[in-house]
Amino acid sequence: MSETVEQFQRFGSGCQIHRKYQIEGEVCRLFEDWDEEGLFSYFEKKEEEATVNPKEEDATYRITLEFGEYKPVVLQGSFDKYGLPESWEDFATSLSRFLQNYGSGEILDPSAYNRARRRKGESIFCSVVFNEGSKPYHYLTNDDTLRVDDSVLVPVKSENRIVMASIVDIEYFPEDEAPYPMEKLRRILRKASDQDLEVPPEIACEPLPGRSPKGIRKSLGADPTEALLAEFYGKTSNQSGWLLYKAVNKRTAKAMPRWKKWKVLEEELSARIVEIIEKEKGGEPHDGKSSRKMSFDDALFAFMERNGYRDFLSWWLRQENP
Repeated sequence: MSETVEQFQRFGSGCQIHRKYQIEGEVCRLFEDWDEEGLFSYFEKKEEEATVNPKEEDATYRITLEFGEYKPVVLQGSFDKYGLPESWEDFATSLSRFLQNYGSGEILDPSAYNRARRRKGESIFCSVVFNEGSKPYHYLTNDDTLRVDDSVLVPVKSENRIVMASIVDIEYFPEDEAPYPMEKLRRILRKASDQDLEVPPEIACEPLPGRSPKGIRKSLGADPTEALLAEFYGKTSNQSGWLLYKAVNKRTAKAMPRWKKWKVLEEELSARIVEIIEKEKGGEPHDGKSSRKMSFDDALFAFMERNGYRDFLSWWLRQENP
């Protein structure tokens, strides 16, 4: 196979369009589900069904099929429901989706030609949305590899949680021209991985059924091990998120009072975790003076990941091979 898809289109006598796609490996895969006998077969139509409107301009097509050493097959006729092969719609849909992946190239892509190079002293500002069509929010990043449409993990201050968002715009500004006060901006944690996009079955169930915040505090004690603190923080955070979802999305009246109690415990445990990380970095926690002071979210992530947990849409999961 030549590994190419070519399209010729004629508009009247003075306009012709020729598109050629040469994509090694992908064109073969596109045609794997089709064979020379089943690719195109005609409708069984009666003569009286093929009526013609004399006011309409006749549109015709010509398709050449080449399969290995077989003799080329030429199909042609009127470009309408009864003139096209029976399987044309399925084939056209498949081919259209395939070609849309390649578009018209960056030379005509506004997101490409409107992109400026980052200059010295400029910070990277990403506009992200949490749902399609929702209000965009600004986040900072140092990752030059991020692109528009990338999925990223970001902290949400109002909920003190980590969520997934989609980048819709990337801009560069010096600090004095920032579109939003720098001190109020949060940072993108990282680009979402394939593992982040896999929905685990355990998120459908209540994480700590029958347990209470008071009981968790008692189990932890005053000086828990890192592993125990990470375990109970993860479960407490999951319990808090699960109850909030029940209260807001499912409108379960009893969930909101329970959520508030678990949220208090979640904040207590997260503060203990950040204090541990800050002390390791050599700065007093929350004093605002240490140049090495990590952000709250970075410290929390670092602690959980080193203890074998990963965040999936604000849900802490134990990794199989931490």
